[in-house]
Amino acid sequence: MLEFTIPVQQANELLNANFTSYIHESTNTAMIRTLSYALPAALEEHVSYVYPTTQYVVSTHLSVTAYID
Repeated sequence: MLEFTIPVQQANELLNANFTSYIHESTNTAMIRTLSYALPAALEEHVSYVYPTTQYVVSTHLSVTAYID
């Protein structure tokens, strides 16, 4: 597992995404997520998934995690 934190703009560029702030209504918790993302072709065979991206579960863990095979 590889874990890192990057600015939203850089994540948008790297993952061809549009990360936006969302509010979880029942907890009033803000989270930054995207509706979709795409890995660069050179990384596709090495990365299983990137979290948090399209998952809307409230979490106290705020860094971006890439799971690498």
